[in-house]
Amino acid sequence: MAAPSRIITLTPHATELVFAAGAGAQIVGTVQSSDYPERALTITRVGDGLSTSLEQVIALEPDWVIGWPSALLSQLGTLGIRTMTSSPESLEDIGRSVITLGKMFGTDTQAQAWYTRFSQDIERLDDFVATDQSQIVNIVVLASNDGQFVIGRHALINDTLKRCGATNPFAQTQAPAPLVSPESLIAAKPDVIISGRPLENPLPTMLTVPLAVIDADSLYRPGPRFINAARQICMLADQVRHKRSQQRTIQ
Repeated sequence: MAAPSRIITLTPHATELVFAAGAGAQIVGTVQSSDYPERALTITRVGDGLSTSLEQVIALEPDWVIGWPSALLSQLGTLGIRTMTSSPESLEDIGRSVITLGKMFGTDTQAQAWYTRFSQDIERLDDFVATDQSQIVNIVVLASNDGQFVIGRHALINDTLKRCGATNPFAQTQAPAPLVSPESLIAAKPDVIISGRPLENPLPTMLTVPLAVIDADSLYRPGPRFINAARQICMLADQVRHKRSQQRTIQ
């Protein structure tokens, strides 16, 4: 049997994916913000993910380094260290990532068991699918709790909104988290606004739509817990459709 790999994860979501695959015990280094699951808190830290140095990583003698596409990963690759970029763009990508990691690190059984449960959770989202395109819900997802930045071109969140019968009015912007004015936010005519944290500032008074707070780590990290955010997004969209249906009945 091959010796366990020495893994370094450079993002919190990569840490969570490796643990979901059953290989968390093989992680020898990670970044400051890796705080889930609880066992991740005991792993040696190699910086904050933005200022992690090449020397810090090499000192831990990793076999694999996993993170966002970056100059650091490219440098490590040229030194003969195996690297893997992780940037899931759909719920299915998250599931496939776990299966891949299980095969890489010899934990196929654990990864497959997790994948089975995850796939069932994805299937349950179909209960919220809108069959009538006129029932599409307009949802704005805030990227900051001051209400000034929104989610723009974010493949995973936008794909999930579509799955839930919703759309992001800022999906076509070039930036992943564009700065928007209060006027632009009002003009987007959202049915619901989602934030990862309670807001520091109130929304414009003309916006009289529900504000839902979804746990930031579930919402913004493209890892296993994103399914929790996806479920809540689908439920919010379904609530809007139900309210519309009631209003039509009254009229």
